[in-house]
Amino acid sequence: NQQPGYFKMYPTALEGHTVYIESMLTQKTNLKIRLVNQLGQMHRQWQLSDQENLMTEAILLPDLARGHYIMEVLFVDAATGQPYDRKTVKIQKR
Repeated sequence: NQQPGYFKMYPTALEGHTVYIESMLTQKTNLKIRLVNQLGQMHRQWQLSDQENLMTEAILLPDLARGHYIMEVLFVDAATGQPYDRKTVKIQKR
């Protein structure tokens, strides 16, 4: 089972409109990203294809209301289409 070697999402206390995702990927990976509110309702989703090596991606959230959210990142092997890891991070829009 493969995993991203390094993963970071920041800031988690969001005052602006951008969240950054950094990861070291040892294989070509597709990322499926979902933002859900506290009730589990999906607010927005993104997909990044064929990411590899050290990646930094800016996720723009211009219309995000104040509150608590969960950002979920699913790592999918680009060759097989099989998920190999999932990270969830709580973020707060101030």
